[in-house]
Amino acid sequence: MQLIGVDVGGTFTDLVFADTDSGRTEIHKVATTPEDPSRGIRSGVRALCERFSIPAAEVEHLFHGTTIATNAVLQHDGARTGMVTTRKYRDILHIGRHQRPQHYSIRQEIPWQDRPLVRRRHRIGVSERLAPPRGEVLVALDEDEVRSAARTLRDAGVAYKTYGTLNGEGTNAIVYPTRYGGTHVDNEFLIGEGMALDPSKYFIVVPNKFGNGMSSSPSNTPAPFNGPRFPRVTIYDNVIQQHRLMTEVLGVKRIALAVGWSMGALQAYQWACLFPDMVERLAPLAGAARCARHNFVFLEGVKAALTADVAFENGWYEKPPLTGLRAMGRVWAGWALCQTWYRKEMYKSLGYSSLDDFLIAYWEGMFLQREPNDLLAMIDTWQQADLSANDTFGGAFEKALGAITARTYVMPGRTDMYFPPEDGEYETEHIPNAEFRPIPSLWGHYAGGGKDPTGADTGFIDDSLKELLAT
Repeated sequence: MQLIGVDVGGTFTDLVFADTDSGRTEIHKVATTPEDPSRGIRSGVRALCERFSIPAAEVEHLFHGTTIATNAVLQHDGARTGMVTTRKYRDILHIGRHQRPQHYSIRQEIPWQDRPLVRRRHRIGVSERLAPPRGEVLVALDEDEVRSAARTLRDAGVAYKTYGTLNGEGTNAIVYPTRYGGTHVDNEFLIGEGMALDPSKYFIVVPNKFGNGMSSSPSNTPAPFNGPRFPRVTIYDNVIQQHRLMTEVLGVKRIALAVGWSMGALQAYQWACLFPDMVERLAPLAGAARCARHNFVFLEGVKAALTADVAFENGWYEKPPLTGLRAMGRVWAGWALCQTWYRKEMYKSLGYSSLDDFLIAYWEGMFLQREPNDLLAMIDTWQQADLSANDTFGGAFEKALGAITARTYVMPGRTDMYFPPEDGEYETEHIPNAEFRPIPSLWGHYAGGGKDPTGADTGFIDDSLKELLAT
């Protein structure tokens, strides 16, 4: 059998001829033609055959590969890149376990972690699993998930993921918007068979909020409106576009539940007051209907920590402002979790050996993966949040709350310092069919996000949602 293998590189195209019967091999090299790599391949194959007197008609197989795309990813000079990989393995390249100068140190500077090959929000996991050493299939690849991931990575505007199937009447939909800095992947802790958000019963739609790096954001919008020139986007803007997605693209007629954590709760509230005839139930988790003054001041602090870094360059940074990102993470750490949580050293339940370990590995590590202009765009959306700040309600906050007809469970975190339970109590008083049901947790704002490793917070939320959906 006669074979030719071709490898197209950035500078040269390498060709190898192999005759498996005689054991003969020959190699040849030609210049790559970047404007049309196929020209280099054709000329290379002709030259190889002529040079070594190989009858082209007798070559049975031609194998082709290229390092051009790999080089573009490594050099960060190609298109914005996405990665589809096995679920729960999306961080494996970023961690670089076998190339760390100091294998166990959390204080070392690792260049590829400051500028990852693929931004974390653009890495999507799908169902699939092979077993070593022979590649035995343990979990077959879910091709529908791959197609969904490809659409998410490709599409601008509102990126989204769906779970389950819409019924014929278009009435079993749940809308579940994303939190600050989160993507649809981060919402999956509440989705699963046997849970309230059960894909075998409901059509669950998770729209990614503008600014999170998946939907239109400073980091993925072409010039001239990229980076700090990205336009202001409100919660209202998000929900109006989500409504178009649900009705015009997906064919949804009614929404059985609008639910969300944190900024997701801000969006869920907006859904319920703008579209009361469509939304049947509402469950804001550790969130509120507007950004309170104290909340606004907290966000000013984290903004200042980021933008004070001279490397930030008013948003036109050439390299990530690492000092500002680390500082931002440390400021955030003091707000996300309550005083008692820290006093009880509950960070050890997450596997961190000390407070310093937690601040560096979790908080600094998380923000170092984020895109600074995206973070600021989402903060601006958060700070402007008010479900009544639109032409429909003209700033009449209580009127907007009163327009909600959905059966509502207002579920703040009992120890949340972003959206304290007092705000939830006030909102409950002004929603006609609402019940105040705080999450009894020491996990502060994280009570709404499934962070408690015991599962108590997630269990409380899931049980409440099951009860709400049964009404």
